Amino acid sequence: MNLSDKFEFGETYSFGFNKSFYTDKFFRNLNYYNHGSDTELIVRIPKKVVWETNYRLQYNTQTLNGQNNTISFWNAAVTTLFMKNDRLQLKLSVNDILNTNNRRYVYITENTARDLRTNNIGRHGLLTLTYNIQNFGGKVGGKDTMFRF
Repeated sequence: MNLSDKFEFGETYSFGFNKSFYTDKFFRNLNYYNHGSDTELIVRIPKKVVWETNYRLQYNTQTLNGQNNTISFWNAAVTTLFMKNDRLQLKLSVNDILNTNNRRYVYITENTARDLRTNNIGRHGLLTLTYNIQNFGGKVGGKDTMFRF
């Protein structure tokens, strides 16, 4: 949803259902669900200032003992635009506001449980100064920008 490029709201939801059957009694039949939700809000008020935030929630019904399989991420940023055609952008962003420090995905196949994890630096702030030598008319903020969350 976009209201005159002043206010943008976006929501994405995904759902996956996996079911497996095995004829060999050695393997267990498996059924599990995956849910994913991404919410994005961008506000371009006042002029030359862009506020943006996104929230992602991932849930997988497959679990391993002692592991939480509900993961949420929240990031936010404010960008100030300078110069003609907004060529200079100063952006302050905060990543992993909830400090989940968790980037993992668990899935079970046949007789194997796989727990995939990636490195994460946790909650952190970032100050960037960007000069665009050519502005192609795109709006600042959102997933389709050069610096994504």
